[in-house]
Amino acid sequence: MHRACAFRDLLGLVFIIMPNLRISSAKHSPDPFLLITTNAGIQHMNLKTRHSSFLYNNHTHPVAAGFLLRGDTKTIFWSDITLDRISAGEIVDDRLENVRTVVSGGLESVEGLAVDWLAWNLYWIESKYQEIEVARCDGSLRTSVIGDVQRARGLALDPRAGFLFWTDWDTENPRIERSRMDGSERKVIAEVQHYSKVPMALPNGIALDYETQRVYWIDARSGSIHTIRYDGSDHHKILDITQFSQPFSLDVFGNYFYWTDIAYSSIFKANRFTPNASQEEVLHSSNSFYQAAIVDSSRQPTLNYSGVCALNNGQCSHLCASDATLPRCLCPYGFQRSPNRRKCEAHGPLLVFITKGIPTAHFVFTMDPATWAYPALKINGSVLSAAFDSVDDVLYWIDGRSVKRHILKDGVSETFVEFGPRVKLTALALDSLSRNVYLGSSVQLSSEIRSHISVCSVDGRVCSNLIWDKVKHVTGIAVDPVERLLFWMERERAKLEHDLLNIKVASLDGSNQRVLLSRTVFKAMMIKGLDANPHKREVCWGDLSNSSVSCIKYDSSLSMEEYAIHEDGSGGLEFTSSGKELVYSVASGAVYALSSGASNIIFNATQPLTYIKHTGADSYPEETVSSHPCRAPTTPCRGICIAQKDNYACLPIGGSRTLLVFLQNHRPVAYAVGPDPSAPPLLLQAMLSEMMLDVIHTIAEAELLVLARHDKIFKSRIDGYNMTLVASTPGWRVSALAVDSSQSKSPSTILHCLPLLCA
Repeated sequence: MHRACAFRDLLGLVFIIMPNLRISSAKHSPDPFLLITTNAGIQHMNLKTRHSSFLYNNHTHPVAAGFLLRGDTKTIFWSDITLDRISAGEIVDDRLENVRTVVSGGLESVEGLAVDWLAWNLYWIESKYQEIEVARCDGSLRTSVIGDVQRARGLALDPRAGFLFWTDWDTENPRIERSRMDGSERKVIAEVQHYSKVPMALPNGIALDYETQRVYWIDARSGSIHTIRYDGSDHHKILDITQFSQPFSLDVFGNYFYWTDIAYSSIFKANRFTPNASQEEVLHSSNSFYQAAIVDSSRQPTLNYSGVCALNNGQCSHLCASDATLPRCLCPYGFQRSPNRRKCEAHGPLLVFITKGIPTAHFVFTMDPATWAYPALKINGSVLSAAFDSVDDVLYWIDGRSVKRHILKDGVSETFVEFGPRVKLTALALDSLSRNVYLGSSVQLSSEIRSHISVCSVDGRVCSNLIWDKVKHVTGIAVDPVERLLFWMERERAKLEHDLLNIKVASLDGSNQRVLLSRTVFKAMMIKGLDANPHKREVCWGDLSNSSVSCIKYDSSLSMEEYAIHEDGSGGLEFTSSGKELVYSVASGAVYALSSGASNIIFNATQPLTYIKHTGADSYPEETVSSHPCRAPTTPCRGICIAQKDNYACLPIGGSRTLLVFLQNHRPVAYAVGPDPSAPPLLLQAMLSEMMLDVIHTIAEAELLVLARHDKIFKSRIDGYNMTLVASTPGWRVSALAVDSSQSKSPSTILHCLPLLCA
């Protein structure tokens, strides 16, 4: 019979030790190893033999890492700060196989990552955007768990107890926080500065002991390791590290701590139950070590516990989060929980805003701006003007001479339209019911610059000139899809020190134009933005010089109101008029709601904005959307569907059934043939407008162009969209084209014949 002995360690915890038995009751793997992320790739080191080798070093810069053990399958997850994504792969014969991307988009600095091995969910901290997110381990059903985490760094979880833990470097209050695994019941369990012997504590790596339910963290500022219980009680400092510079990660296994130090490029260990334990260097390298995690079955215990999500996904319609007693349901981006908190339904009103600097679009819930409705979108380029489609959840923005869009439900960004070098886009608005984009632009025609307003169909990407007669420089456009009205702001130089400011309104097809407001303003007066509010039937604009927003009623230029904003707006002012509220942001990034004359801060984006939109006013009832004439027209439009007061009209490409297409100095030009000889040329797609051509030919029935450049023949839609190569004549320059379309009006049949005709 073995004799049991008991001792009380330096934490005051009682351990019962049987000879030849480990302290932990969890079953260990035969070969536990360290999973190590470095600036050169992913390594592993056998804890018994100390043998180390690379698992994966294929142009990756991993920082955070986690793992999932399923039988003999070992799946590794890691964040890549160079490629801005989370990847995964399986360990096979000391190499990572089946390497794949599981999460991408809205990631810039993932420094904490952990795997729920019971529900098979992946959690991570997005430090740049101050968010904790979760998805299934295959990357599906991604959603936000907790927002506004300031400077969060390390992440750990215990699905059996149902808790998330993380460290936060917040300069005002460095801390350890805890929440349920669905983000609820968030609380601070340790204010780290109270336990630090130096100012500005930096709680960095974090680890858990599941058996004793204790949290451990490493303070990178003081070089010390601390512990508390899961509830934040019973604090102890375990170890003062004798030699440290930049300790990063921490893990516990058996009797030992393991931690990395980036500056020393080393991994160290020390006995966690011995006071003033000696510290041993386990591994040193010329590469920088970030995270070192123990991969062992004891670090993902499942004995006698399958988890609350195991049976029928915990009765959740989408994502099930682990808990000690009851499952907690989460909804993926684009959805919100229904009242029964088990099922998901379409999301409610959103706040959409774009920050300056490196433009980044954010999509948050109006009622909880700290929580994402969709992942943040880093925009590669500039943002002159933007518009959000709240019916289909699509963001549009002007970048140079192109309009780009991001389809949130698919996570896809693409170029919507791009025009030639003579076109300068100046304003953008969206009719989300008719599914049309309205553009203000100016075009260089010889020595003259012409300004006009165009409209493009969202579905077919068909564009047409709409308003051009006496249009001056267009600085803003707004649409009221309910009243079916188009508003725009023009600014014209009137005198040396003054400009003439006009706000005009028309029907969506450009008819019934009238001036709402005309006034002379100082040239230095900074007028920005134009927004229509269907609920109050008013159109508003911002005045940065006076730090105010002015609004005028649709039907009366005499009924104008001016609203003073809460802070100085000269450094930046963005606003959106929604329902009974006026929501605006100032240069500091603070966002306010102005209602009944009082401004209340909603949240602080911490940096200036270039766009903000409150989608509550655009949350149209389903019957309004489905009954809209352009949503299900009786006769489908081949061009652009324009909603009218009681019906709809179809606007063809270029605005006319007849187009004159010709080459001018070898460049294509297209004009609408109609009663107005002053009509501007058709906005051609960039690829066509920039081509130097030898021959051009139209196929009117199919609305196609056939064109030749040197020895190549192309075809495109008549505005240049969908340009494709159909034939080539090596060694021959095409000088004439003819197309026989008598046998069929099908574009495919016509183009199939082209190579024979040109041979």
